[in-house]
This record gives sequence, C-alpha cells and structure tokens, in this order.
Amino acid sequence: MKIKTGSLLSLSTILVAASVFAASCKKSSSNPSSGLSFSINGTAFTPTSVSAFDYQGFIEVMGYKLAGTDSSAIYIQLDDTTSLNKAIDVSGVNNAQIIWTDKSVLYDSWNYSSHGTLTLTSFDKTNKKIAGTFSGVLYENTGQDSVKVTGGQFNAAYIAP
Repeated sequence: MKIKTGSLLSLSTILVAASVFAASCKKSSSNPSSGLSFSINGTAFTPTSVSAFDYQGFIEVMGYKLAGTDSSAIYIQLDDTTSLNKAIDVSGVNNAQIIWTDKSVLYDSWNYSSHGTLTLTSFDKTNKKIAGTFSGVLYENTGQDSVKVTGGQFNAAYIAP
C-alpha cells in the first residue's frame, strides 16, 4: 500500500510542482547555474526549463521541454535529509523518485518493475543549491513499456516557499 500512497502523494506533488514551475519558468530558464541533462533510451535530452524547490520536506527538481504540441518532462524527488554521495534506491522503498513523462505517458520509478538510483552530490541549504546524479529503468503503470534513463545530472538553485 505504501507504493499506492506514495504514487498519489507524488501525483499531487507534481501538480503543485507544475504550478510552481509554471510561475517560476522565466526566472529559472534564465538562471545559468541551473542545469539538468540525461539520456532517455540512448537519446540525449536537455530540458529548455529547469526548476527546483523544497516543499514539505522534499527537494524536487523538474525539467520541461515543449516540441510542437508534444511535451516531455522529468521530475526528481528526494527527501531533504538525504545524505551526500550515497546512492538511493528509487524503486519505492525510500523517499526518492524519478518520473518521466513523454506525450502524456507517465513512467515512474515507483512502479513495481522499475529500478534505479539517485545520488545527491551537493546540497547547500544556505545558498539553496542542489546537485546530483540519477539513472534507472522506469516503467509505465501497466508494466509493459519502459524507458532507460542514463547519465542523469542536475545542478540547480531551488526555492523554498
């Protein structure tokens, strides 16, 4: 049941994140110190906008890209008490998660078949900056389709409401 509760919490957090992200889009896009990159199924992806924030004990980083009428986004969540340089399992047993959405299909690390890691490499609470790495195989909710995320890196200034 933890997975379902976590997924519902994650979906509501995504809605809040999207609201904050939309409101701060222009500011974070122009922030040269913010960055997010990774490959999805071997194809490099760099979002056009990156936003990060500390919300209810979680650090959340989101990258978004529009291409015509299609959109793609990555969402990374971790507990704001996470230790540095320790790989965290993102398969639902910890408070860490990676979500990829592309053309309205959602791939979530908390799916039973998914697996991967997230490592926090820098966390400056005074200057509100965070950096880390991530990778994994994410499945959509039926467990039939998956995406492979490799070489993930983020480095972003975050806001705290």
